[in-house]
Amino acid sequence: HSSVAVSLNNLALVYRAQGRYAEAEPLYKRSLAIVEKALGPEHRYVAWSLENYARLLWETGRNAKAEPIYKRALAILEKALGPEHPGLATSLNNLAEVYHLERRYAEAEPLYKRSLAIWEKALGPEHPDVAQSLNNFGVLYSRPGQILRRRAAVQAIAGDQGEGPGGGAPRFGPEPQQPGPALRHPGELR
Repeated sequence: HSSVAVSLNNLALVYRAQGRYAEAEPLYKRSLAIVEKALGPEHRYVAWSLENYARLLWETGRNAKAEPIYKRALAILEKALGPEHPGLATSLNNLAEVYHLERRYAEAEPLYKRSLAIWEKALGPEHPDVAQSLNNFGVLYSRPGQILRRRAAVQAIAGDQGEGPGGGAPRFGPEPQQPGPALRHPGELR
């Protein structure tokens, strides 16, 4: 039943957040199987289940396994939501993270850019999700030889004053953070 899938997924999210990956993984797999059977392989809830499972793989260093799952989720969401829907931005960012960690920068950059463009259009330039996307650019561009691009990303965050929110220069975190969504509406899965 689809409400079981939602419960399994949400329990897996809790286990993943606690670092209990071995307990979370089979729950994600069971949840995904139930959702696929109940809704079909192209439903957006399948994509979100795929993303949550891929996130666990990514967090446990299994990028090669996470990549095709993220790609499948992205393809489902593009078809279900459209190419500029805000729900797509996190999926683009997640796949970009995989490429980034594998030092496939040329593949990560356009995904980060597309994610940023979607967030800016949907939420406006001052929204925290836009700032997170800009942060991801800063992290991408902080590698050697990318200082000019990093400076441009900082200026995009700070404007012409060279100051970020709160006054000082913006600070870029060590890694992007975009957790997958919880499935919250069991009634919608029926």
